[in-house]
Amino acid sequence: MSTSSQLLSLASLACLLALGGCAASPPRAAEAPVDSNAPQWIGSLHTEFADTIDHELLANGHASHPDYDAWFAPRAQSADVVARVKVISTTTQGVGPVQGYRLTLQVLGQPLAGAVSPGDTLEISISHDHELFPVARVHDLALTGKQFMGFFKQFAGAAAGVHWYLASDGPEVVAAAQRARTLRDVGYRVPVPRM
Repeated sequence: MSTSSQLLSLASLACLLALGGCAASPPRAAEAPVDSNAPQWIGSLHTEFADTIDHELLANGHASHPDYDAWFAPRAQSADVVARVKVISTTTQGVGPVQGYRLTLQVLGQPLAGAVSPGDTLEISISHDHELFPVARVHDLALTGKQFMGFFKQFAGAAAGVHWYLASDGPEVVAAAQRARTLRDVGYRVPVPRM
């Protein structure tokens, strides 16, 4: 695959993020194109990009170390966008009982992969029927101001759109993601764990 086909333009990313668990500013989801060459969100890719936040980080405040997360390197290698992000706002969705949460993320610094720029904003949604919803409800506004390493990938098929994973942010996480991307650039793919 050529470098130009691996990179997403900012406009394309905005379209992609409007499709799935994520959304970005216009265009609307109905106008967003779906890349027919994108993989299906099934099998190991469903685990790599589970539309969730590092469970250890949320459960006890201690992040999973990338060396002990068997999915970290494969996720970093296969993501379309890898960037440090900060939650700048958390809003509820729905009328009456909360139906979901929308987190607005701001890109911090240069991304490790993908065509986003420092300061760009992305939005991700957590619906009321998602396993992360109770956690988001408990943490609610406490997520605002938190920084993460974000991994985003476009998918086609029944779950078309961009799916994501937010890992902890820190020097060891950035270094591990950079190592994984460098290995990818020289043609080595870290095998995905057995399911």
